[in-house]
Amino acid sequence: MLMLVIFLPILMIIYSPVKIVLGSLNGVMTFSSVIFISWMILSIFAGRGVSCGYLCPYGALQEVMGGWILNRKAKSSKATKIKYLSFACFLGLIIYSRIAMGGVRGFDPLLISSQLNFVGINSFGVMFIVLIFMVGVGLFSLLGNRAFCCYLCPQAVFLNIANKISRFIRIPSLTIKAVPDNCNDCKLCNHACPMGLEVESMVNKTETIHSLDNSDCILCGDCIRACKKEAIAYSFNIPEK
Repeated sequence: MLMLVIFLPILMIIYSPVKIVLGSLNGVMTFSSVIFISWMILSIFAGRGVSCGYLCPYGALQEVMGGWILNRKAKSSKATKIKYLSFACFLGLIIYSRIAMGGVRGFDPLLISSQLNFVGINSFGVMFIVLIFMVGVGLFSLLGNRAFCCYLCPQAVFLNIANKISRFIRIPSLTIKAVPDNCNDCKLCNHACPMGLEVESMVNKTETIHSLDNSDCILCGDCIRACKKEAIAYSFNIPEK
């Protein structure tokens, strides 16, 4: 997490949700789009673990600021629904721009062409917007660890859809397995979860071994590392319907 934050000024040039939208508005595919499509494909086999759990620099920024520094949880379960509106806007912009621009007209990996005609800004303007987005995500951490992930991230919904597809067609994928008989109700897993989930209650929802099922779980494994009784573990199998 710390290394992703340290290199974020470089990584934001390569990957930003802003570049996905601005690239779409100009009819070009960006490297950000390629990365995100790759994350969606990987999420079929690994849920949100690969992208959100370990590779997203913006998630890392929130975890360092909201979790390590402020030690604050994002607790509003109702506000998590806002990201579906964000998802609808994000998807709507992409669909509209692809129709308006007549599809994909080229590949501009870093979106640094001299003039981006559709939105009327140059590459410096793009980087300024990307920087504003990065700062905004960081400030959102004032609401709690990974608050932007919980409340606003449209990409989380895309990844969840890919994971639901995996569950529907029963492709073997990474899950977190709960063993309720091993749980001693210490709630260390609740404290460790960066998404503010009540993991202990999910572990003990039944008396049999089962997979934890929550759309906001990013499969980071923090709850697994925190558990002293091996009541939670990674598992790779055909997901439960």
